[in-house]
Amino acid sequence: MMKKLHVVFKTHLDLGFTDLVEKVMDTYLYDFIPRAIEIG
Repeated sequence: MMKKLHVVFKTHLDLGFTDLVEKVMDTYLYDFIPRAIEIG
């Protein structure tokens, strides 16, 4: 069975807007990116 994986990335990060810079970076490095790799 053939499956497709679509990867969509934001055009920019609002560091410091939604949360502290450190927390946003940690979310990307330790949550978003590893989950994307696992799904892929």
